[in-house]
Amino acid sequence: MVAQNLYDTIVQSAESLSLMPYLFRPVRMARAREQVVHPNYVVVYLVGTDVVEILRVLH
Repeated sequence: MVAQNLYDTIVQSAESLSLMPYLFRPVRMARAREQVVHPNYVVVYLVGTDVVEILRVLH
């Protein structure tokens, strides 16, 4: 149950990135940003012209 809740939180956070993709802090890679969705989980993503691409979820 806890794992499912964490998964749901990560998915909901990633899906909402298209609404405000520049809200979260940039990282070293060009156009890449990161969103901390839980103290131990970070979503790294690229902001394109028409798309937000999830690169990875780090633990």
